[in-house]
Amino acid sequence: MTCKSARSQMIDVPSSSVVEKISKAPGLSDNLICNIIKYAFEAQPMYGPQYHISLVATHVCQHWRHIILQCPQVWNRIHISFSLDLIVEYLKRSISEPLDVQVLPVRNKAHWSAKVTTVLAQMSRIRDLDIRGLSATEFEVCIPFLNQKAPELQTLRLVQPIGPTPHQYRLSDTFLGGEPLKRLNSVYLAGFSMPWNSPVLHNLKNLSLLFKPVSAHGEEVPSISDILNILRYSAQLEHLNLSLSESDTDKVVGHISGVVDLPSLRELVLKINSQQYQQLIDNLNLPSDTECSVTIYNYSFKDPLVAFPRHLANYHCVSFECLISESCVEVEAQVCPTDDPERTIKLEIGLILQQEGTFTDGASDGDVTPNSSSREIKITFNAATTLISSTFLSVARDIDYSVELYSGYVDVSSWCLLLSATPHAKSLQLSLEEYSVGIQTSNGKTFFEALSDIRRDHESKDVLPLQNLSHMHLHNIICTLEDGSLEMLVEWLTLRRDRGSPLSKLVLSGNHSLRDDQLDSVKGLVQSAEWEDF
Repeated sequence: MTCKSARSQMIDVPSSSVVEKISKAPGLSDNLICNIIKYAFEAQPMYGPQYHISLVATHVCQHWRHIILQCPQVWNRIHISFSLDLIVEYLKRSISEPLDVQVLPVRNKAHWSAKVTTVLAQMSRIRDLDIRGLSATEFEVCIPFLNQKAPELQTLRLVQPIGPTPHQYRLSDTFLGGEPLKRLNSVYLAGFSMPWNSPVLHNLKNLSLLFKPVSAHGEEVPSISDILNILRYSAQLEHLNLSLSESDTDKVVGHISGVVDLPSLRELVLKINSQQYQQLIDNLNLPSDTECSVTIYNYSFKDPLVAFPRHLANYHCVSFECLISESCVEVEAQVCPTDDPERTIKLEIGLILQQEGTFTDGASDGDVTPNSSSREIKITFNAATTLISSTFLSVARDIDYSVELYSGYVDVSSWCLLLSATPHAKSLQLSLEEYSVGIQTSNGKTFFEALSDIRRDHESKDVLPLQNLSHMHLHNIICTLEDGSLEMLVEWLTLRRDRGSPLSKLVLSGNHSLRDDQLDSVKGLVQSAEWEDF
């Protein structure tokens, strides 16, 4: 590229006030100027106006231009949106520096194939390769280069091409030369299959293999046996992210000998079905501080109870947030070792419930009736309660529930089960978001009915729901005099006060429907009360 054409590339590139100010500082050494631009270059995103900072810096002054043109480290990041001339110039100026390359969809398709061919012809130099979101036709241009050796490659990201009928590509036996890559430490494959015994997948620090929940016909999703065989060569693995087809099963996993140790694993992210989860967890040994995020597809009450990974056996739950919506339960918990309460890690568990035939209520496919939706809500509440009460989540002191309803209502028994799942709770926050008209009052009533449900223990003593609670925040839980819910709340608060354990703090926010005089009657039963309207 000539100086004139280089400047033409700069017509629409904004100048950098920071660079201009730095250029005025006296006595900067050549090496320091180069390092300033290098660090600024590396700090910028791969794509955006600031990405041209190297070009901007060459136009500060002749002295800077001379220095920066001799600094190949600030010319080695190439985005496919660059013009063909600019790509050629970056390749020239980067000399032999390892390249970071990003190939993403762009609006301007001019010389697209030529640009991709020019960049990927440098596979032997590429250090970071990111190809995603291309059309099938565009991706076909990339395929031949992906079979070349890439000795400098450290990070690879391939995301399935987009389109009305996405095609799953099977990477060949000669993918990246078909040999171990000494520098490769991170692989992210979304929608791609390959020979799962490929040495390319061995000895990584970060591995992500992602597929759609519902696999297409003929899609080659790795089995749990395949995954475990990969992990046997992954002693240095720090991050593992797996999203497999919800319908796949593995009948031979039981024949695999020996549990796989992953002593360096810090984060485990799974989106799989119940059987896959159990098969994988039963065959892994994880460090005690590994954080887990697990989503189980197509969960049914016919499935075994969700067992947490073995490395959490000596942990207990400090607090958790739980989202309950129709056919979905999501829990994010802070857990810690029983002997070290200051060292907390995060645990996320999600259940995507299987759609039962009883939900249809005789309606045609796709129709949702209030009764069918209410049954679905009941099943979801039962799943949430079972997950919480059967695990160390039940000992949590601080709890935050969010309930999202698009139709139907929550009955008394569902609220009772949920409130009884955490008998040790000290603080409860409950938020109800309803997206259909006319059901808010009924859900508020059933909640307060459950709250005032007084049971008797084996010694015939009254047992109040949430009897250890000291703080409660209710958002959009409607309480009225007309339906008796106010009376139920007052009864519960009165019993607590009479027993010498009044609530320390009660907060009602959002829609609660109480008048000032009614709020005053509630306020007199607790140590502190707040009303927030928003």
